[in-house]
Amino acid sequence: MPTPSPKLMALIEPEARIACIMRLAAQLPPNDNLPAEAL
Repeated sequence: MPTPSPKLMALIEPEARIACIMRLAAQLPPNDNLPAEAL
């Protein structure tokens, strides 16, 4: 799955962005090596 572009992310409300990240994170196994972009 491609990473959303910074321009696209900037259009998303912070709350919606956090909810999206949390939803995606819930689908992934625990990983200590996540890239900084995922945070």
